[in-house]
Amino acid sequence: MAEYTSGSINISGLGSETDWDTIIEAQLTAASYRYNQMDDWKSEWEEKAEALRDLNSLLLAYKTALSDFDTSTKFLAKAATSSDASLVGVDVDSDADSGSHNVVVDQLATNDIWVTGTGFTDTTEALTDTNTTLTFEYAGEEYTLEVAAGTTVSEFVTQFNNNPETKDMVRATLISNGGEYYIQFKGMDLGADNTLDFTDTGSLDFTAADMEQTQTAGNAKLKVDGWPTGADEWIERDTNHITDIVEGLTLHLYDTTSADGIEVNIEVDTDTMKENILAFVDYTNQVRAAISELDAYDDSTSSSDDDDEEEDSSVDVSGSKTGRVLSGNYGIEIVEQNLKNLVSSTAPGFAYYDSETGLGDKYSSLAQIGITTCTDQNSDSFGLLEVDEDLLQKALEADPEAVAELFAANGSGTTDTNEVSFISAIEGITSPGEYDIEYEIDSGTGELVSATINGNAATISGWSIIGAAGTPEAGLSLRVNTHTAGTHEASAHVKQGLIPALSAEVAELTSTENGVLTIIADNYDEIIANTEKKMEQEQNRLDRLERDLTNRYAKLEALLAELEGVQDNLDDLVSQLSSD
Repeated sequence: MAEYTSGSINISGLGSETDWDTIIEAQLTAASYRYNQMDDWKSEWEEKAEALRDLNSLLLAYKTALSDFDTSTKFLAKAATSSDASLVGVDVDSDADSGSHNVVVDQLATNDIWVTGTGFTDTTEALTDTNTTLTFEYAGEEYTLEVAAGTTVSEFVTQFNNNPETKDMVRATLISNGGEYYIQFKGMDLGADNTLDFTDTGSLDFTAADMEQTQTAGNAKLKVDGWPTGADEWIERDTNHITDIVEGLTLHLYDTTSADGIEVNIEVDTDTMKENILAFVDYTNQVRAAISELDAYDDSTSSSDDDDEEEDSSVDVSGSKTGRVLSGNYGIEIVEQNLKNLVSSTAPGFAYYDSETGLGDKYSSLAQIGITTCTDQNSDSFGLLEVDEDLLQKALEADPEAVAELFAANGSGTTDTNEVSFISAIEGITSPGEYDIEYEIDSGTGELVSATINGNAATISGWSIIGAAGTPEAGLSLRVNTHTAGTHEASAHVKQGLIPALSAEVAELTSTENGVLTIIADNYDEIIANTEKKMEQEQNRLDRLERDLTNRYAKLEALLAELEGVQDNLDDLVSQLSSD
């Protein structure tokens, strides 16, 4: 018989003792193969999309890591030492040229300090019996402080220091000689222009005339490398931390020196540069290993296991390797190949070095400084970057600036002739690479009359050649140095180091608008959404089938029950006939 509960039909099978539910479940299981297949497909696509987004996040983290040393300033580490750091300390950045400097300090920068001539036995003593004012000048500006009658010494110091006009410029402090308290006034800024003068103390219990100046505001005075040359001539600054005398070098003046001065030495910090390079290799290998893991095959599947399995796209033709989630994915292959090409090729815009002419770049590829890709398929490092540290160290010692250029150049340039000079390029506008220059100087006027860059008409201004907008050379600026009449040719290179090149490539690959990984992941999302719609349709079909089967078997159960009743009646009739 059939029972109806919660809007569904359940067959008890009490009449025929047939397990209809098991029969229905078996039929539904057989009819669900398409739904189950789509569910498996959906899971696979979800796994693929998640893996792509994980890779996208890894690449963005890679780009962030590279930004720590994506310019020559960050990459080319310099170190500086002082022959007497107690007198002159030093800090340096990569803009400083290697070499030594002599520093003579005649005077430190100082601030003005004044102390009242009158002492006070107690800080609770009143400074004035009447309302009065204190007038003083600081750095050429006059200020007035109103002081109320009965204001004590300590209250006056607090009021002075809280004056909103001057609290950051002048401070008052109580000092004691053991018997009396005195008020010290101190200008907060160093330098000869930051003088402090008291012009009118009103009815306060100390006078301007009695105040003592214990330190006079003055500028730091120094010579660097014997300049200025005059005995009484000095470089003057209103600070003891000076950054604008030698480019890239900060001098910290702590005391005066003898006339012989102290020596400051600047040299390339190859140890830090090496650390940067090894960090770059480590970051790059992390990305390569992650991509390899996504695109690898699992050797654990044996051919005997595959004999009884249906053909599957995740099993290769040999039947011995099972593909990972993104094996053969063209997006992964694009990412992997693009990044490998940049690292293994000549850096964009770099030229091979000609030892005879001295033209070109000393180092134009990683292999030249000892960084190569492992090609041993039996090695755990297969496909990863390896470093020959001896060769790397030799390169750093031979020409650290050239090593820094290889990694971090961004918009620097050269030409192959002294007749034309590279002036500048615009980062993000001028494409890195080699450019063929052709220009003409009129024989009659002796002026530059036309120029092309890679065959494109260039803008000329005086003796300048500028790449036209809308071309790869846009923003490239060159200057003609030799003014001989006729048509001339030259070659220019706009260089981009490996780190900026990789950062730009990663930015393109991970772009939220047209990055290849984003596009593929979005396509996967669309496939997943379409699959879910088909699954919903298939589920509706299965639900209808279940209801139909339930109704059909419910009717069959009722029919069997009716037939069983007929059978019982027939059995009764036969029994009666037999007894008669």
